Amino acid sequence: MLEFKSFNEFDDYNKCREIWNDELGFMYPITDILFLHHVTNSKYLDKNASFGAFLNNELVGFIIGKTYSGDLIPAYNNRGWISLFFVRRKMRRQGIGSKLLELSLNEFRKLGKAEVWMGQDLGNFFPGVPTDFDNITPNFLSNRGFTMLGATHDLLMIKPFEREFKNLASCTYRYMEEKDIESLRRFMVKNFPGRWNFELEEYLEIKKDLKCYFLALEGDEVVGFLKINRPSKDNLSYNVTWYDRFDDLIGIGPLGVDKEKRGNGISRDIFNNAFKGLHEEGHDNLFIDWTGLMEYYQTYNYEVWKTYNKAKIVL
Repeated sequence: MLEFKSFNEFDDYNKCREIWNDELGFMYPITDILFLHHVTNSKYLDKNASFGAFLNNELVGFIIGKTYSGDLIPAYNNRGWISLFFVRRKMRRQGIGSKLLELSLNEFRKLGKAEVWMGQDLGNFFPGVPTDFDNITPNFLSNRGFTMLGATHDLLMIKPFEREFKNLASCTYRYMEEKDIESLRRFMVKNFPGRWNFELEEYLEIKKDLKCYFLALEGDEVVGFLKINRPSKDNLSYNVTWYDRFDDLIGIGPLGVDKEKRGNGISRDIFNNAFKGLHEEGHDNLFIDWTGLMEYYQTYNYEVWKTYNKAKIVL
């Protein structure tokens, strides 16, 4: 007997991880720590918009919905996300995926959401639909009212960056220290008051390692930053989500420069100094997520690792 249950009606969410890894773990391995961070313990998990499909009490498919409510990213209050969506291969073409999607979207409508995106959620697995699933997921979504909005990419540095360089701007470049926190907060509010500011505030709640932010400073004021993520149970930002596929992975980005200081070479200086230091530490797998700036990053020996199709539906 086939049943559909919301996440309020069962509590062994780890079964979702198990069936995902059983069929897709070789491409996108979800560790137990990652699943706890992104789903089970996520404050953005919406149990009403998340469902499992059960055949004779065995989980055969699931959809995981997320929502946000807060002041730091006002635009997100009208948005829902489908973070992860999967049906076992042997159970496809039986309407299970369609029913899971219908149930989830109906819950988002009840919440008054204006749109729902595939991926791009807070604590996201994907920034869109992986092209690994071409001719399956995009067609499925398009037939159900989703609009495909073009590609975005994850990039991986394919060989060490060894170029000699001279700084273009007269800044100091170093990792964040305790004394820089308030300056970085002012910088974010001024220049990137949306998701990047939100991510900084979330990070400062745990603040285990100040080396997550590499800064450009004029005197004591932050004029640019690069986020550098090292996988840990406290820091599983998207660009280190798939760390289990690599022996050593460092996530690079986002990168931002004060809007009044752009065009002076600060962003290039930040990259050059940060990459030089990372390679001196012995890190070779440097990962950049969710970007369309292909030509820029190719100058640093980056190539495409994965490509995704952005998708959303207006409710």
